[in-house]
Amino acid sequence: MRRLLFLKAISAVLFLFWGTAAIAATANGSGSVEGIVKDALGRPLAAVALELKAGDGKVLARTTTDTKGHFIFRGLGPGNYQVGARNPKFKPAAAMALVAAGSTGGVAITMEAAELTLPVVLQRLDTVRTRLSPTTGGSSYHFSQQAIQNLPGGNNNQITQVLLQAPSVAQDSFGDLHIRGEHANIQYRIDGVQLPSNIGFFLQTQSPRFVRSMDLLTGALPAEFGFQTAAVVDIKTRTGGYENGGDIEFYGGQRNTLQPSFEVGGTRGKLSYFATGQFLNNDRGIEPPTPGPSAFHGNTKQGSFFGYASYVINPNTRVSLISGTGLGQFNIPTACCVPPSFTLAGVNDVNPNAFSSKMVQESQVEQNYYNIISLQGTVGSNITWQVAPFSRYETIKFNPDKMGDLIFTGVATNIFRSSFVNGLQGDMSYELPHNNTARAGFYFSGESGQLDNHALTFPADEMGNQTSTTPIVVKANQHFTTWLYDGYVQDEWRPNEQWTINGGLRFDLIDDVRRSNALMPRFGAVYIPWKPTTLHAGY
Repeated sequence: MRRLLFLKAISAVLFLFWGTAAIAATANGSGSVEGIVKDALGRPLAAVALELKAGDGKVLARTTTDTKGHFIFRGLGPGNYQVGARNPKFKPAAAMALVAAGSTGGVAITMEAAELTLPVVLQRLDTVRTRLSPTTGGSSYHFSQQAIQNLPGGNNNQITQVLLQAPSVAQDSFGDLHIRGEHANIQYRIDGVQLPSNIGFFLQTQSPRFVRSMDLLTGALPAEFGFQTAAVVDIKTRTGGYENGGDIEFYGGQRNTLQPSFEVGGTRGKLSYFATGQFLNNDRGIEPPTPGPSAFHGNTKQGSFFGYASYVINPNTRVSLISGTGLGQFNIPTACCVPPSFTLAGVNDVNPNAFSSKMVQESQVEQNYYNIISLQGTVGSNITWQVAPFSRYETIKFNPDKMGDLIFTGVATNIFRSSFVNGLQGDMSYELPHNNTARAGFYFSGESGQLDNHALTFPADEMGNQTSTTPIVVKANQHFTTWLYDGYVQDEWRPNEQWTINGGLRFDLIDDVRRSNALMPRFGAVYIPWKPTTLHAGY
């Protein structure tokens, strides 16, 4: 009997031990390591061979990624594991994973190509440069290259005509854009570099042929944007790194519209380039004061050129040159049957109707040249930076009709305006833990301008009545220098996929006729309750 009781006790102890061991084994083997493998551009990689190693280097399991780059190792106990990734087209990569009891360790592995091709390097640098320009708080309207080509006329439009497709954008008879009721005050940026404000009134010669994508930013903009904030036109340029070859086009139509153009792009070693140009002739360069599609004296001739070249110094750094030119000659349209307001000796002093308003021939010539050299790079996977010196030169020359302007307005003025701007811009972003991105930057420019006005006008009494039919000369010439300085810091926080919050501080100083400055806090938030609905708020 005692022997039987002893055997039962031993059996109970063994059963308890085996049961406890089984429960412990189940608990220790319920963890997993799950993750995704991507290339340097963030694209998932399929058919990547993976090895799971224990802390002592022993290989525990093997698997491969699926078509979405996903993988998982199951049945793991608590501990540290290493996941190694191999693919013939990429350099080997590895990542560590910590697995707690019954939990899943997440892993993200980035594999660098064994031989980096120029398109891959350029696309990666283009991708990281987008970190420098946030849009939090404002509204963004995006134009892809395909969307531009789908417009009537496609690339034969002007950039202003493309922007008119966006909500709240209108154009006046002088060609100036108005966004949300604001007059002009639009900032243009090319590859993240702000172009100095232009003085042109009618010159809208730039073709969207050089545009890879374009965003119109409005509303409460982040601290990065200043000086001109009615809207920001953010342009990303095309480059020969993605497209080799070229074409020649000819576009034409009513009102003597003739528009030949060309595009060419390609690569040579680490150098990529792209260039485009066009010439435009038509009889409706400026909105006329007369009804109907045809204008009196409305001919215009415009030409533009855009060139881009970049050289990859190393996989993390490149230098780029952007150069653009716009030239335009505009005849000022006239009105019909306007009665004369003044008398000019030897012209209409005998016959008031000797000079018709249709005969007035005013014109304006505009020139615009700009150059940008940008040095862009990354440090590790967290820091992106860009430094860009720039230069811009513009002129406007208005040629009056001396007789016509004196007879109908009382003043005939030769006007010449020029502006020469040089400056430097720098921006940096730093990816911080907990889904934060810190940004900082500066902008500095100096502008030298000239305004020459040489006018013919009639003498008048205190009541403004003409006292002589012989005009006199009045000169008003000015020269000005303007200095602009600004700096900003800001932080963007993404607590989850629905929320993006941005807070920053901006300082601006303008030194021209008088010195003025401003310190401005900026705050913006974006909330996506459900796609495609987005709510914006900003201060």
